[in-house]
Amino acid sequence: MQPENQKVLAAIVTYNGAETIRETITAIEKQHRPPDAFLIIDNASKDDTMRIIHQIKISNLKINQRNKNEGVAAAYNIALEEALKNNYNWLWLFDQDSVCQPDCLEKLLTEAEIIKSSGISPAALFPSHYLKSHPDHLLPPWKWNGREMVDIFTPENTAKNHTPVHTSMTSGTLYNLAAIKKEKGFREDFFIDFVDHEYHMRLSSKGYKLFWINNVRVLHELGKTKTNAVGQTINYHEPWRYYFIGRNMFSCYLKWGGLKAVRRLWKVSKRQLISYRSLAGVNHKLIWKYFNLGIRDSVISRIYKMNPPKTISSSIQ
Repeated sequence: MQPENQKVLAAIVTYNGAETIRETITAIEKQHRPPDAFLIIDNASKDDTMRIIHQIKISNLKINQRNKNEGVAAAYNIALEEALKNNYNWLWLFDQDSVCQPDCLEKLLTEAEIIKSSGISPAALFPSHYLKSHPDHLLPPWKWNGREMVDIFTPENTAKNHTPVHTSMTSGTLYNLAAIKKEKGFREDFFIDFVDHEYHMRLSSKGYKLFWINNVRVLHELGKTKTNAVGQTINYHEPWRYYFIGRNMFSCYLKWGGLKAVRRLWKVSKRQLISYRSLAGVNHKLIWKYFNLGIRDSVISRIYKMNPPKTISSSIQ
């Protein structure tokens, strides 16, 4: 049940993605219902990403190559602007290391029509994200309960393929441009982490409806993965990423839930990050240091009403 006149722009954001970009593009191109056009926004890759992209022959492909790494939020906004300017109905956003199953777009568009038939215009449709390295490991969407994000592992109603949620990862998400065209885009000063969740929560706070589509499967590489002593799969990032995680999550939690949410964030994060000491080769002390540095800069920015310092982001451009 899909309208025939719905135009979809698939946009992929890249930065030093030579190892994964071919697989990501190929999976999107081979959809049962392929997108109508492709857009690649490259954040000044220094590896062979662009050479590989030029080797792949895709019809209706546009490339926007940036002179410096301006972060994923800026790239997402370029994709939004391009889709709106050219009157696409949907924007299908991807990171460079996600692989969608062949029926993903078809199922997302079908479910959108089912939701619309109930009188709701969905702003965003999130797929089920699974780890590439552990394909049975679900990376769940979230709901906000007033003081923290809560993992949603099971559908609200097993008779339906859609469950209302507040946020999930952007990669593989289908955005309804008619619904969100008047809203501001992604927050560019966040640069990389929590960019998607801030945007989705902002939409949710304004009454927009966002849904997890549980029968749509996307494999995604979320940082690095190790197994701890009790057999749990643990995701983690390079230490510098925790600067952005701490800074951006603190800013959001304080705005959304006040001091009670910040206290909860601190408690849960400390327990989680210190637990990384059980992972061989992971510097949990440096991770905790960067996390706290990010929180400190978020506090300074609020006190002095200034943009967050760019020390860390400048080092990876």
